Amino acid sequence: AHAVEAALEAALSGGEAKLALLAQQAAMYEAEAARLQAELAAGALREAAAAARAAVAAALGPEAAAASLQFSKDEVRELSRRALADTCARVRMRKEPRDASVRCLEREREDGNVEYKLRLKDPAEGNPYRIQQLITQMKYRLSEGGAECFYFVGVEDDGYPRGLEECDLRRSMATLRHMADALGAEVALVRTLPGAGGRTCALARVRG
Repeated sequence: AHAVEAALEAALSGGEAKLALLAQQAAMYEAEAARLQAELAAGALREAAAAARAAVAAALGPEAAAASLQFSKDEVRELSRRALADTCARVRMRKEPRDASVRCLEREREDGNVEYKLRLKDPAEGNPYRIQQLITQMKYRLSEGGAECFYFVGVEDDGYPRGLEECDLRRSMATLRHMADALGAEVALVRTLPGAGGRTCALARVRG
């Protein structure tokens, strides 16, 4: 920046030789800055990739060191297809007008032993690492409640009971039990609650 300013000053004073030299120096500085910026960007990408691998390893637990963190091209395509279908379904559901006849809960808190889940996918139908994240989350909720926590299934994070159709609710409860089994915990259905549009929510208790 200083070189460019000096070049302009030289131009105004008529120092053509000095102008040419300073312009050359400015171009050199700009090229060096671009090179450094590219190196920083590449380094940031490498750090992000390393952080992602570390997060997956942490989710997998002690067996992570021996596990492969690579997906085949076919697996990537299938996971992408499932993720897109799931996203489209959630977007369609959230575009519905809110049902004023259902009673909303208070917004979910990050601490405490209560968790809201709109839907829990079958582990066989989604990202295989996602279930590990959900199990870790359940472990945290159990620790917050002294080996007991509660899950509201069919409820959004802001407390809106959007609800699920019977088949989706049944599958979500099965996934909840799968998560609890991994921690040696048990799930009991406390009660069902009315959801929007005639759908149903469920309150479940998990005990470790």
